[in-house]
Amino acid sequence: MLKRITVALALLLLVPGLALATCNGQDLRRDLSPQDRAAVAASMADVPFAEGNHWVAKQGARTIHLIGTVHISSDRLTPITEQLQPIIAGADVLFLESTPDEIAKMQDHLARDPELTFITEGPTLIDRLPAGDWEILSQKAKEAGIPSWVAAKMRPWFLATALSLPACLRADPNVEYGLDKRLAAVANDVNIPTASLEDPLDVIRMLDRDPLEEQLRQMRPYIALIGGGEDGEDGIATMLAAYFDERVAEYLEISRTEFLNGSTTSTGEADKIWTDLMARLLKERNTTWMPVIESFEGNTIAVAVGALHLPGEFGLLNLLSDAGYSIERAAF
Repeated sequence: MLKRITVALALLLLVPGLALATCNGQDLRRDLSPQDRAAVAASMADVPFAEGNHWVAKQGARTIHLIGTVHISSDRLTPITEQLQPIIAGADVLFLESTPDEIAKMQDHLARDPELTFITEGPTLIDRLPAGDWEILSQKAKEAGIPSWVAAKMRPWFLATALSLPACLRADPNVEYGLDKRLAAVANDVNIPTASLEDPLDVIRMLDRDPLEEQLRQMRPYIALIGGGEDGEDGIATMLAAYFDERVAEYLEISRTEFLNGSTTSTGEADKIWTDLMARLLKERNTTWMPVIESFEGNTIAVAVGALHLPGEFGLLNLLSDAGYSIERAAF
């Protein structure tokens, strides 16, 4: 059952660029055994700020609204956007992971310089992977509408991200409208400036930081997961249900368990791969964002970022708490 969950993680962690078509799935948390449910609950007891998608951090005259977003569209986001509209309208700035303009620049850069996303020199994945692994990837690429010859040239991190999305998700900027873009539109309507916490190209460089052979090593547990023929729609449903329940940390723990259980490597090796990836996607980015937020001169700040950036030891909420801010949960 758990193998259908991890595929949706990118939708909470990475910059926007995906659209939600019609996905029909079930919240797999309902199928957890009593033992697994108890284990998840026990792990949540140790996670700072494990629940909540909207928090207020205060220190002196400064107020920071931290809003956890999801990067895909849902009708349920409409009333949430309306409720948050006065907060955006009253802010001096809205910080996003990356503004729409910065994302457009990134996409233009990648179109002109494919080295970050494609293997431009040396053997392709056909020659770098065992035949059985390539057969799995090639078949999944075809199902995703990616020709095998194109998939063979994609850098491992890029191909893994593309294949992590179920068939019901397609890259269509005309229908992609997650909470981050909705709040950016609100800010634009009321003339509140938006600013980026990071250059989206830096996220791409971070994912591509390791040599190709190391990326392939890290990809092996993922290949084992997608080889099971799951289409991932239950993963999307589970992710969205956890998000609207304001319990994304719980979803992350279930995803971690799924990754470890489905790995073909040793538990220790799989745990290291998972820990290193989360350190990059969460810890590194959050700690880099903190000086950007704190250096802003205004006193009322709105920060709208993927919901998984809020909880945890190195989540924004705990980092702000360690910096002397008082933290209070707010309506979402």
